[in-house]
Amino acid sequence: QDNSSDSNAPDLSNNPFALLEFKKGIEDYYYKCFNLGIPCRILVTYDSFKYVREVLESLEQLDNFRIISDEFQAIVQDAKFKSSTEIKFLETLDGIKKLCFVSATPILGAYLQMLPEFKDLPRYQLDWEANDPERVAEPLVEPFYCPRGIIQPACEVVRDYKNGNFKTTVINIDGTPREVTSKEAVFYVNCVSNICDIINKTGITLDECNILCAHTEENEKKLLKAFRLKKVDVFGTVPLYGAKHKMFTFCTRTAYIGADFYSTNARNFIFSDANLDCLTVDIQIDLPQILGRQRLLIA
Repeated sequence: QDNSSDSNAPDLSNNPFALLEFKKGIEDYYYKCFNLGIPCRILVTYDSFKYVREVLESLEQLDNFRIISDEFQAIVQDAKFKSSTEIKFLETLDGIKKLCFVSATPILGAYLQMLPEFKDLPRYQLDWEANDPERVAEPLVEPFYCPRGIIQPACEVVRDYKNGNFKTTVINIDGTPREVTSKEAVFYVNCVSNICDIINKTGITLDECNILCAHTEENEKKLLKAFRLKKVDVFGTVPLYGAKHKMFTFCTRTAYIGADFYSTNARNFIFSDANLDCLTVDIQIDLPQILGRQRLLIA
């Protein structure tokens, strides 16, 4: 049974009726879990947590909840372009008794000591290799320079896969070498405009690819025009474990964190156009997250 409440709500500060409905939904969900005797789990964005706290405080239940801030390194990394959201979130956490900041790619301890919000917190590190040194395998990263831009090499990858020119590599699975042929390609790019350029130049169809980006009206218009389609749903979703994957997946920074692709053969292609205004931070900051998105054989 799924007893999690997905409270991924937009900014409700200027919509009092929607805010009341949002809070009422959280309260009803809490009482439902309480009456059924099941755990109460609320998934929420940074900017909506303040409303959840208000509800839990009104119910006198805040101290009975453990607040977990997953991927907490984003608090610092995203501060360049949404600092007010991050600061307000940290302020909202003040006084909470049960609080954990969690990340598989944490910020170095030396830097955390410089931040008053983190310097006095105890830190625990899970050593994944302590009992099984072969558990963590370093991914093979092949950097290359694109003097004529990123669109042409991206299109070449698409054409290779569509023509059946797949790459086979040998990887170590549970200590046994095994040949794996990649028949799926996952592209990480800076912006939707780049994705549209690739679509236009290769003729790739919506049935062949999965688009993971921000669900905005502007992005929708760009993608519909690129696919030469009218009103259809152009936004994809991250395939669940065991689900069928499309040959091509295109991701913007929306999917750099927390999106797990359970593919048995995908290769990652990371294209960074430093000339774009939307590249607020160096893509190297996101590399550890991107490389961890593939959770099965190849990353």
